[in-house]
Amino acid sequence: MTLLSKHGFAVGFVVVLLAGVALRVYHLDVEPAPNDTADEFAWTWSGMTLLSQGTPTAWSWLPVYGDVPVTEWRGNRYRLVTPYLDHPPLYSVFMGAWMRAWGSREILSVDLAVMRRSSVVLFTVLMGAMAWALRQHLSQSATLLALLLMATAPPAVLQQRLVISENLWTPLTLVAYALLATDARKPSRWSLAGLVFCAAALPLAKVAALASSFFLMVAALSRGSRRLVLAVGGGTVLGVLLYLVYGYAVGGDLFVEVLRSQSDRFRGLGGFYSLLFEPAVVTDAVHYMPFVLGVVASIALCLRSRPVEWALPVLCYAAAMAYFMNQGEVYGWYFLPLYPWLAAATADLCVRAWRLRRPHLLWVFSLFVSIGVLTTLQDLELADLQTVRYVFLACLLGGTGMLWMPVWGKRLVAPVSVLSLIALVATNVLGVLAR
Repeated sequence: MTLLSKHGFAVGFVVVLLAGVALRVYHLDVEPAPNDTADEFAWTWSGMTLLSQGTPTAWSWLPVYGDVPVTEWRGNRYRLVTPYLDHPPLYSVFMGAWMRAWGSREILSVDLAVMRRSSVVLFTVLMGAMAWALRQHLSQSATLLALLLMATAPPAVLQQRLVISENLWTPLTLVAYALLATDARKPSRWSLAGLVFCAAALPLAKVAALASSFFLMVAALSRGSRRLVLAVGGGTVLGVLLYLVYGYAVGGDLFVEVLRSQSDRFRGLGGFYSLLFEPAVVTDAVHYMPFVLGVVASIALCLRSRPVEWALPVLCYAAAMAYFMNQGEVYGWYFLPLYPWLAAATADLCVRAWRLRRPHLLWVFSLFVSIGVLTTLQDLELADLQTVRYVFLACLLGGTGMLWMPVWGKRLVAPVSVLSLIALVATNVLGVLAR
């Protein structure tokens, strides 16, 4: 084994991580715009007051809190309630500790840039957790490519600047899955204890994180391991119980009323389709074709005679979230837990096309990539409509020609793959810098 093969992945990981951090730091407090989602302040304020006063205070418009005066702050209206019981406390505590570490004590004096720096830190944790989880199944090249897509994809970059709990429980899910796979291969009390801890932490971060708990249980059941099933199930139950104890200790009967009011959000199962095929950034729809390809590739892997386990979270998460969410209110951060797996499925397809010299796999990959690249260029006004039209026609006919002449098609797999990836990453970066 050469020096490059030993250390090439580590070097590549560091380069990709630094690129991802740079893209997220750029215009950190500008895009998404301040107050595009006021949830950022709810998480932060509740954590700051919970740590300083022992009782969380934040904004909420739930009617069960009663008649509460409205506060005007920085041009926006908030109804500050005490105790704030809309969400579990784990991410709030993290944000409260973060703000205290930066010397911020007053909730109405917070700096959005300081708040969002915490999300950049969580992104670095996510990348490490993602590498660990994907290396359980994928090659180094496929894992590195998935990390590159995750680091540069505009929907991921923009969402991961926000102060939202998904930035905490997405890496928690990846760590839990890596521990599950590790323990299944070589049982250890340390990996099992870590799995129980992560499973308990998920519902303490957000109730909707139970959608990720559902995937972990499916993965444990599919392995036929009672040990793993008990670890995931026991940890999840423990986390839910801790949340209920916390809520009742802080809010008493008001906590019960808040839970009851939030349980009435279900309006149908349309959220399942939206999570798979209608991604968004905050509330704005985005059409990022590589992630749509990831959905298609994940479904194809699940339909094999022997389903691929790491492709299951896409369907598991979307199905479970359809139960928790209001199908008429699909927010961009709901998609974040999907992105690592969609990036992995897209990367796996590209690497398999390269290694197996399969023109038909490359044709599928390049079709989605060309649409994504050309759409970005059109949106950035770097290509007019006619240019986009005829370049796409050339790509479509060229890809079809590769299928008609398989000998030449196999020879072109490598260079076309490289050009497609360069074009994709370049337009990813341009798309982020233009925001």
